Amino acid sequence: MRRQQPMPLATRGLTGFRVGTVDKFRCREALVVIYSMATSSADEAPRGLEFLYDRHRLNVATSRARAMAIIVVSPDLIRVPCGTPHQMTLANAICQAWGERG
Repeated sequence: MRRQQPMPLATRGLTGFRVGTVDKFRCREALVVIYSMATSSADEAPRGLEFLYDRHRLNVATSRARAMAIIVVSPDLIRVPCGTPHQMTLANAICQAWGERG
């Protein structure tokens, strides 16, 4: 279920923004990319830990930025309990990005 923002950007006079899923932006670039993990914890991720932490999706999203990529993530996603070595590998990419924040 998608929730709509209380006041769309256009009603505030802000236009020219493209909003969509990672898949929608394949082969496109932007000056700034904002990648939101859009969940508070891995347990609440509707498609599971593997989808949420998919390294390919993270790479596709952040490599589309020409100047800056911003990752919006809950601190609880950094402290995720992993059940397998594969899940540890997936969570590591977000942890590395978190560690590189300025």
